[in-house]
Amino acid sequence: TLDNNRFTGPIPTSISNLTRLTWLSLEGNRLFGTIPDIFKSMTKLGALILSRNGLSGELPPSFASLAPTLVFLDLSQNNLSGTIP
Repeated sequence: TLDNNRFTGPIPTSISNLTRLTWLSLEGNRLFGTIPDIFKSMTKLGALILSRNGLSGELPPSFASLAPTLVFLDLSQNNLSGTIP
């Protein structure tokens, strides 16, 4: 986890290179902007926690590719809109 580290800026698209990652938590940082469309390559991701940031916009279409393995998703306390793909 990389929680509460005061990271700022958008979520780096290079995270998509971590194709064997099973848990990603960036909770409580100062991330902003939209969630990038990077998750189609992260086929082993079981937990994704992006809560308590300044993220906005709609979820990218690649979220649908997480369905087979994702068992925990926390996007709370952001400014997201739309539906979960």
